[in-house]
Formats: sequence, structure tokens, C-alpha cells
Amino acid sequence: MEEKRTSWDGEIPDAATGIGPPVQVLLPDGQEVRALLLAKVQVGDGSWWFEVTLPLWSQLISREGRVTHTPADAVFLAPAKVVTPVDGQNYRGTAVRRDPAAVRQRRQAGR
Repeated sequence: MEEKRTSWDGEIPDAATGIGPPVQVLLPDGQEVRALLLAKVQVGDGSWWFEVTLPLWSQLISREGRVTHTPADAVFLAPAKVVTPVDGQNYRGTAVRRDPAAVRQRRQAGR
């Protein structure tokens, strides 16, 4: 699989919603879906992952036994190489979480 290059500039996300800007995510089966970016996450080995949420449908059963549908977000981490920015969006306001081991590793490397 060819690694995608990313550019994270554009519009500032609406902080009032608490939900980040849209991104394209390449799934393991080759499908590309649009998800919402929640955070950029650097794990202990230094690699970057993006926490995203994908709105899906879920079954809801009422107390009376009536079955209906309801939106249910699927939140997951995707490796950075499969996440692509959407033109016109700004990702600078996105939350960043870094594992302390990754921070120490970077400091020791003098970066």
C-alpha cells in the first residue's frame, strides 16, 4: 500500500461542537470513509495514530420491546498513514496526546 502524505491546514474547527474536522480514512478492506478527527495520538514507540469517530447505525430496543434504529459513534485509532485531510479544513486546533515515553525518546534524540 502506498503511504499517503498529509497536509493539515485550512478552516478552524467549530470548538463549540466538541467534534473535530472531517478526515478520510482508508479501511483495511480498501474502503474510504469520512470520519471526524478527535485527536492526534503519539504512542510509546513514537508512531502517530489518529483518534476518529465514525457515525454508524445501531439497534435500539425500547422497554416495550419495540425495535428502532439510532445513531451510534464508533471511536477508534487509525494509523496516521491511512488518514487523509479534507481540503479546506484546519487541523491545528485538534487535541494532541503524547505518551510520556515518546516525549522522552524525542528529547533524548535531540529533536
